[in-house]
Amino acid sequence: MSEWTTITGVLILVAGVICFILAILLFNFGFLWLRAWMSGAPVGFFNLVGMWVRRIPGKLIVDSRVAAVRSGLDVSTAQLESHYLAGGNVMETVRALIA
Repeated sequence: MSEWTTITGVLILVAGVICFILAILLFNFGFLWLRAWMSGAPVGFFNLVGMWVRRIPGKLIVDSRVAAVRSGLDVSTAQLESHYLAGGNVMETVRALIA
């Protein structure tokens, strides 16, 4: 085998692995990101990945943020994440703020 064939094979393998990782990330967080964006309460894609790393349920934060924004409350994802990490009940707190 020539050197060119080996380099090409390695590049194709690396590109395939990168595409596979991106597809998994898009599948796991893409729908949640799209739902938040379509609801008018955008949450950054990399914020969702960061929540996953910190073991914060992204669905809970997105649902709470959507409910708050639709009710006219200005609540950031960082505030909701902090409340969750402090042991608070995020959805009940947002419902109480709405009431």
